Amino acid sequence: YSGVVILASNLRQNIDEGFLRRIHVIVEFPFPEEHARFNIWRGMFPAEIDRPGDEELLSLAGIFRLPGGSIRNIVVDAAARALGEANGHKPAISLRHLALSIAREYQKLGKPITKGEFGMKFFDWIQAEILMNAKE
Repeated sequence: YSGVVILASNLRQNIDEGFLRRIHVIVEFPFPEEHARFNIWRGMFPAEIDRPGDEELLSLAGIFRLPGGSIRNIVVDAAARALGEANGHKPAISLRHLALSIAREYQKLGKPITKGEFGMKFFDWIQAEILMNAKE
């Protein structure tokens, strides 16, 4: 094939060395640092939905080392939770919605949900709404 092919992977270590030698250009996208994650968090919320304040989003960016795609998934899930609870009122995404959605994203990624990482307040919410439901 003489055209241009674009490949993407987050598992470069699983790509065969012989195959890598045949690739002419490799572009690395570094994992976002805390400030970049904060900006990603801020930019993900639809204007029609209220969201937690910047201080809370900065805290999430510092605690949870997540890529932009996961942050997007979390905000979409949290928005769905907020819409489900709106009962005809203007929906508002709360910190609780985000904590539950982060836990759900961790489950999808196969990452452990621990008190140490989430903190007691978040972990209590998660245990009550997600972990207890998974046992039933």
